[in-house]
Amino acid sequence: MIWRSLGPVVVSLLGVTPLLAPPAATQAPAGKHVAVPTILVHAGFFEREIHRVTHSYGRVVHAFSTYEERRAADGPVVGRGINSIELFWDGTRWWIASAVWFDEDAQHPIPPEYLP
Repeated sequence: MIWRSLGPVVVSLLGVTPLLAPPAATQAPAGKHVAVPTILVHAGFFEREIHRVTHSYGRVVHAFSTYEERRAADGPVVGRGINSIELFWDGTRWWIASAVWFDEDAQHPIPPEYLP
């Protein structure tokens, strides 16, 4: 499962923390709350990987992880998209250097090479 955040740290994949955390000056001051869209708080979502394409060189890996999204664990699929994740192996553990995603829409269908 992939956890997403709307704050400075974008994604934590399977408990892996980001390689580069933003400087403390860009983070919200202690005791301050970050506004989160209501739909995420009340509805939530479940994401399941349905396909993955990886490329690696040395200790660097890029993964295109195709996902489907549901509002309930056993509910109907309400969306799909691709997570683009850059990872770095430091010899002990994997670090996420970058993570972005794009939801599929009518103008941007998922290409066949990224589907099961």
